[in-house]
Amino acid sequence: MYSYQDLEIAKEKGELKEFLLSKLNAYQNTDLYKSSLIADRYYASDNPIFESKQFILKITEGGRVDLSLKNKISSNLFERVVTQLVSRLYSESVQLEDEVKKGLGKSFDQVLKSIAKYSLIHGVSYGFWNYDKLLQFKATEYFPFQDDETGEHIAGLRFWKPIEDKPLIVQFFEKQGYLKFRLVDNQLVEISEEPYIEDIVDYGFFARRTPSVTYSKLPIFPMYFNEERASALKPAVKSKINAYDLLQTYDLDTVIKTNILYWILEGFTGETEDLHDMRAKMSEIGIIAPTDNTSATPYNVQISFNDTLKRLDKLESDIFRDAQVMNSREITGGSLTTVAIKAAQHAETVKISEMEWQGLLFIDTLLQFLGAENKSVVFRHTYISNEKELTDRIAAYADDVPLRWRALADNIWTPEQIEEIETYVKAFGLGMDEAALQELERIEAEKAQSENEEDGQAD
Repeated sequence: MYSYQDLEIAKEKGELKEFLLSKLNAYQNTDLYKSSLIADRYYASDNPIFESKQFILKITEGGRVDLSLKNKISSNLFERVVTQLVSRLYSESVQLEDEVKKGLGKSFDQVLKSIAKYSLIHGVSYGFWNYDKLLQFKATEYFPFQDDETGEHIAGLRFWKPIEDKPLIVQFFEKQGYLKFRLVDNQLVEISEEPYIEDIVDYGFFARRTPSVTYSKLPIFPMYFNEERASALKPAVKSKINAYDLLQTYDLDTVIKTNILYWILEGFTGETEDLHDMRAKMSEIGIIAPTDNTSATPYNVQISFNDTLKRLDKLESDIFRDAQVMNSREITGGSLTTVAIKAAQHAETVKISEMEWQGLLFIDTLLQFLGAENKSVVFRHTYISNEKELTDRIAAYADDVPLRWRALADNIWTPEQIEEIETYVKAFGLGMDEAALQELERIEAEKAQSENEEDGQAD
């Protein structure tokens, strides 16, 4: 992105503020920044395609406005794709040791989910460890300075407007603290210099924050959506959303334009202006009164929706397919088996696994920064299943067959779902072989230990 070594040179020359301002202006002209702003609009169901020249109102030579598209319809398809993927992985709290989870703060899961969401929308999002809690920086408000050789983020610049009509606020982050500026007359004016870590000293009636030590490295970490560091709004998805919105808009616009009475005038010998006057009177009083030997016959045009609905359904299906997300409309009706549902979710499950890997990298980096490395991190995925089939299978289990063994053997439930299944069993009052369960847990523990040893040898 931007070189930290170049930043150091600017510091030595006493040109830090000028350097930061130049990089801020450059970043706001990058493809990442511009595409992130566009992706925000798609997520907010505000398709910018309608701002293209062909959809802007034009004045004709006759002085009349050409209303080519009176109603512009944007869909929420991109929001649905993002929400579904994020919910699959982050709707449940990330599982960590109790002590570690408590140290990350009460808002950790909520902020982590938001960071993941915007990594999908923009391709990257950032987490800022602020003393005792995690905060989020979006790609539309922050960019890093990286080491020329390692690519490590050494510093970063955040910019935002607390109030729309007020000057831009700029923060320059390094490991020892940050500088805060205000942009005035295209110049950065320094407001304050602050450390990161503060000790809270309780004096009885009030608490005072006092500066303490600095961090060993920059407390801001990126989370990417995928290895390509690209947004979920890839060209194949974006172009089809545009086609979907345009098709809806054109269809409605055609209906509005044609679902009116057309008058066929026979024997008319007047001027064009006379027709405009006649149309204006008809719109005002609802009556048309031909003159001379003119006769007027009304006609009405009806538009069929069937073909349009078929094309919209096809586009929606293609959008979800290209985004690797299951369209829930394809499994409605409750007739599919759990195996069939899992097959329909396969592409989405692959995408979720890629997201999980990026999430694990982010959390591991954060825990290493906090001195809690090598801690277990577990994501709990949410799944769709046929609940009737689930309960029917459980009810059919013989008392002498351990539930976990049967569930794993059927290969239709993941280990994460076994606890939920056991809850069903208890609700049905079925017996469970505790000795068999303990033996299974022992086998699973040995398997996990063996895998860890293999990973250690590979390293």
